[in-house]
Amino acid sequence: MSKPPSANEGVFLAPNTLYMPVRLSGLDKISVFNDREEPGNFYRVILVWGGEGLLYVNDVPHELSRGSVFLCDAMPRLRSDPQSALRGIQIEYRILTADGSKPRGLEHPVPLKRCASGILRLAAELESAWKAPQPGDPVRTQQLFIEWLAELINEMNVRQRPADSWLGQVLHYMETHFNKELTRERMAEYANVSPEHFSRIFRRHTGRTFSAHLTLLRIRRSAVLVL
Repeated sequence: MSKPPSANEGVFLAPNTLYMPVRLSGLDKISVFNDREEPGNFYRVILVWGGEGLLYVNDVPHELSRGSVFLCDAMPRLRSDPQSALRGIQIEYRILTADGSKPRGLEHPVPLKRCASGILRLAAELESAWKAPQPGDPVRTQQLFIEWLAELINEMNVRQRPADSWLGQVLHYMETHFNKELTRERMAEYANVSPEHFSRIFRRHTGRTFSAHLTLLRIRRSAVLVL
């Protein structure tokens, strides 16, 4: 199957720029990261892989749950609700540019919800590598951080693409290949989006899950063929 072009505009990792994680901790220590007197080129990430609760950004509450990611620079004052049962990781990273220009980190005014499972998996691997560094692999943490950052940027770029740019192609393909082996994962790859994002947008626009829509389509097409 041919794929539509992926989004090349929007968020990206700048060339000749170094992204370095400098602090990682659990979500029970969110306020500790508020102590940066000179924010400079520092940025923060809050990622949730379990539980539900509130994150206060300059005293404004935001609901978080599994798959939520909040991105900001070091300026906002962050704190979590003591009653929350959020599980995840917070990361502070620094950006250095080769030419000394002002770097641009990842920021988003509200938390991203239901991010792809690959982002959560890489974050968990990053936490493990940070807590137990391997002397024989000194760049493992940096490598995992860049892989995770690239996955997150791809997720943000996918969300910027209008659903109309790929959903119509998917529905047409299903209409013309309904008798083939079609799966959510295969069609998500065709659309160049994550399976989670695919399911969410597909149901929002069609009113049905992918499996239900495919079953109904096959029933209708079979009835037409019988006639």
